[in-house]
This record gives sequence, C-alpha cells and structure tokens, in this order.
Amino acid sequence: MTFYSMCIIGVALAMDALAVSIATGVCLKSFDFRQAFRLSWHFGFFQAMMPVIGWSAGLTVRRFIEAYDH
Repeated sequence: MTFYSMCIIGVALAMDALAVSIATGVCLKSFDFRQAFRLSWHFGFFQAMMPVIGWSAGLTVRRFIEAYDH
C-alpha cells in the first residue's frame, strides 16, 4: 500500500467521523466532559480498528481470491 492510498483512507475515515460527530452534536440536549471523552475515545478506537479488521479479513480470504486474480 502506497503512502498516497493510506492518506486517502485517512481522509475518508476523518470525513466519516466528522459527519457522525456533527450529527451527534446536533442531536444531544446536554453535553459534558464525560460524554465528550467517551464519544471521542469510541470514535478513535473504531476508526483505528476498521482498517485493521479489513486487513485481517482480507488476509483470511486471500487464498480463495488468488485463484481468480490476474
């Protein structure tokens, strides 16, 4: 994976997190530090784990796809 493609993935994940955080901010009635910390921690955790899960899933199905790959 090239540096350019990793940057594109990072920007796409950042736009996803931005859209969800804006929607969450609009819907919340009250907001305190505890909610802000929990929300940001969960965003960071899941945004970091999504590429790792996709990578490991790709490694598991690679042997099935290799026969059809050019």
